[in-house]
Amino acid sequence: LLIVILASGHAVKPIAESYARQRQFVTDAGHELKTPLTVISANNELLRMLYGESEWFDGIDKQVAKMNGLVQNLITLARMDEEQKPVFSPFNLSDAVYDTARSFENLIHSRGRLVTFDIAENIHCLGDESGLRQVVSILMDNAAKYCDEKGKIAVRLRADRQIRLQVVNDFHNADSSDLDKMFERFYRADKARTSDGSYGLGLSIARSVAELHKGKIRARALEHNRIMFEVTLPRWTASAAHLQ
Repeated sequence: LLIVILASGHAVKPIAESYARQRQFVTDAGHELKTPLTVISANNELLRMLYGESEWFDGIDKQVAKMNGLVQNLITLARMDEEQKPVFSPFNLSDAVYDTARSFENLIHSRGRLVTFDIAENIHCLGDESGLRQVVSILMDNAAKYCDEKGKIAVRLRADRQIRLQVVNDFHNADSSDLDKMFERFYRADKARTSDGSYGLGLSIARSVAELHKGKIRARALEHNRIMFEVTLPRWTASAAHLQ
């Protein structure tokens, strides 16, 4: 048994080292890309001042913004892969969910959709508030993009045996979607959409944040062509927050 353990450790070591180098490369490349993107943005703004407004300058700004978002998401995932656990602190999860979700209300209404909120008050949590706010933003952004035309979006937060955050939206392809693959990196539920500014990393980040809190996230098709994304967190996060 000792020989097997030593041999397996020796065999796995090159794979682990290769994986660590890949993570470091992603982090380093992300930071290196930030500088040229900043220069491009600054030069584009200077050209706009010299020659006036133009759709070409607007197009450059949009592409720079998309690349900045991609770089930031890649760095975020690389850091999570390194298992750098954030510092947990108590906060009001109800307020965080409500504030973050409400910030999408105007966007959703401008696209002809409706949104409702059913958020229980005074649910406190011990965790990474910034990370969990990011999860809410990811789920709201996803719902806003993929909700059917004139469809409805519902945001719910409850605490029973577990803390449950649910975002439900009308989605005509719910039954035919591969729900297990939605949390894979660069997966896109609708491959025909290529200009919405997303790269299929959001749900993967949401899963990583949930797992950091010892929780889970899943997608489930519901009746009447609806899809639900549900984040469940252990109740100890709420109990510990109250104790502090």
